[in-house]
Parts: sequence; structure tokens; C-alpha cells
Amino acid sequence: MKRTKIILTMIIFLTIIISAKEYRYSIGQCDVIENALGDIIDIEIIYNGSIKRSDIYLHFGRNGWQDIKDIHGYRNSFMFRVSRDTISLEMCFYSADGIWDNNYGQDYRINLRGFLPDSVISSLGDSLSKYDLIKERYQRIRQSIYYLEQIQRSDDQSRQLRVLYELKNVAEQILPEIMRVKDIKKGSDLEQRYTEFLIKTDCL
Repeated sequence: MKRTKIILTMIIFLTIIISAKEYRYSIGQCDVIENALGDIIDIEIIYNGSIKRSDIYLHFGRNGWQDIKDIHGYRNSFMFRVSRDTISLEMCFYSADGIWDNNYGQDYRINLRGFLPDSVISSLGDSLSKYDLIKERYQRIRQSIYYLEQIQRSDDQSRQLRVLYELKNVAEQILPEIMRVKDIKKGSDLEQRYTEFLIKTDCL
């Protein structure tokens, strides 16, 4: 797992973002790992945003800013646990000298269920036309790694999320609703173990 993270991080920083020249910057990385206890989810956030400081704090809540906490990061990495009934995480970042990054007033939000489930779309072609509407089956992943990067396209000002899922311990389920996606690609350079896609945030 550690080696995989290092390789993926190198790929992201060397190519800015895999196969997507329109990306402008990376928000961060989120690992969601199911804990052996069964009712706990371990979260790791790696911040790569606009605050260029070594001393950064994470201000976050869950399920609509409930149970708000502040934690200090280690080299821009934040690790914490949430209960399995957590549907979403809302967060901002700030430095020790009072500089805030709240995503231009919108806050950062990670869905742990719903449109960003611990799942991966399967049985899709290597590439789809821009913003095709998909209604497909997906596979549930017990251990997911996904990278969230917010982008601003020059020809489309809507914000999007890029999600990279690792395929492990899968069990088939039905996609809850139509998902708006772009450029689904099977990562042959990653031994066909990853699938990536974009979801427009106005669908979240």
C-alpha cells in the first residue's frame, strides 16, 4: 500500500494530473480505509492546496458540519477516524498565522456515500464522450483510494471532481442514480487495477 501511494504521488506531481491537461491544481488526496472494528472509518487527507505553509490545521465536520473538530497536520497530512454512519465530510484548512483556504467560500466536501460511494463503475468502455450520462452497475470497494482534485476548465466553468478508485474486494451493486461522467479510462500503466472518472459537482 505504501509503495502504491508513493508511485501514485510521483505520477500526479510529475504529470500534474494523469491524462488531463485541463487541470489547474490539486486539492488533495483522501484515503478511506475500513477499520477492522467494523464501525470505524480511517481517513487520511493530504493537503496540496493554496496555503503554502508547513504548519497547517484541518477544520472539519461531518454530515453537514456536525461534530466539528480541528486537528493539526503533519507535513500537510491529516489522519483521523469517523463513525461508519458518516455520509459526508466538510472541511476547510488554515495556517498557524491565520490564512484560510475554504474553497472560495464553498468549503471542501467529500461524499463517503451516494454519488461518491466506496465503489467503482465497471463494464464501461475505455473512453466516453464528454459528460455522457451513464446508468451502469458498479462494484463496491471495501478499501478505496481516491484522489480528489478540483478543476476549472477553460471551456466549462463548472467545478468537477476526479476520482481514482483502487479495485479490491469487490461486490456488485446497482448504481444509485444516473452519474455524469467524462473520460473513463482503464489504467494500463497501473496494471489495470484502477479506473478513473469525473463527476460534475452539481450532481452531488
